[in-house]
Amino acid sequence: MPVIFLTTESPDGRYVIEFYQWDQGATGTFGIRAEFNGPLWFTKDIYYERRTENADVKWLDNHTVSINGNTLDLAKGEKFGYLFKEGDG
Repeated sequence: MPVIFLTTESPDGRYVIEFYQWDQGATGTFGIRAEFNGPLWFTKDIYYERRTENADVKWLDNHTVSINGNTLDLAKGEKFGYLFKEGDG
């Protein structure tokens, strides 16, 4: 079961991102994923990275965030990670 290890909020408070760690055990891999809260109770997955346990998060402005050196413009729906196909933003 994934565990929240970090929560961060954009400078204007519009975006709240929760980071989870996951581990598939001896036969799989480990990593982090991130999602932010959408309207009502919906969430949107925005970030997946394998073989890391930490998230270095820096907000560049009210809607742009850098996660482990990968920059995402949340207002444009940008995502990062191996689970997302190109154009799936």
